[in-house]
Amino acid sequence: MKNTSEDIDKKIASIIRKELKSENYDDSCWLKAFSKAGGDEQKAKVLYIDLRTKDLEKEKQKEKLIEDSKTHSYMRCGRSFCVDTYKILSIPKNLIGSQKCQGCGNVLDYKVSEKDALDTIENPRSKPISHSKESIKNQSIKPDGKYFFNGTKSLAISFWGYLLGGNFIFKILIFLVASNNSDFFDASNNGGVGFIYLLIFLNIIWSILAIMGVFNSANIYKAKKIKEGLKYPWATTAKITCIVLVISSIGQSIPK
Repeated sequence: MKNTSEDIDKKIASIIRKELKSENYDDSCWLKAFSKAGGDEQKAKVLYIDLRTKDLEKEKQKEKLIEDSKTHSYMRCGRSFCVDTYKILSIPKNLIGSQKCQGCGNVLDYKVSEKDALDTIENPRSKPISHSKESIKNQSIKPDGKYFFNGTKSLAISFWGYLLGGNFIFKILIFLVASNNSDFFDASNNGGVGFIYLLIFLNIIWSILAIMGVFNSANIYKAKKIKEGLKYPWATTAKITCIVLVISSIGQSIPK
């Protein structure tokens, strides 16, 4: 594999060297280089080398994909939580159903068309057209409402501030009332006990609203990252954490 890669690099270097020597440039690359160089021919030649190298590398990758398609298939991990969910791999056809994803360890189970595989070379930041969550690309990246639980705040503020910070404040207040550490909050009388239940009720309402805010902020964050061609692990992590917190709270409320 190393020798093959070196051979390709040598071929590309040879092609570019001949083009520069004969001044028989690729029209598209030369125009881009000449424009970026502001009309300076010497600078344009330097820029041309970089632009032409990238174009030829893409061409060689396409040729390899087409050649590999005779004995290989294009696969990727179909799980949205996987860090390599968009990474397309060419694997031998006899390994389909057993080849595992390096990102999450699950079997690669999502077949990618040759067209989409070639498209990732031409547009490396774009996502495969056949992605099962294509609709996410078209979803709004603006909050549907004006309150924090509509996702108007950033994911970090919604998660750390409203969810964890808000719940922490409620827990402190409930603790102060229950332990009689405050003259104002006296839990030794019915009024104090009633105030504790009120705080618990408000805490539940706040938690529900905060979780809604985290989920909506995570969806907006995810849509923005997909639009930018980036991954979105924090959105998935925030949602999973919310679910774990809800399950944990339910478990603690069940009488033992």
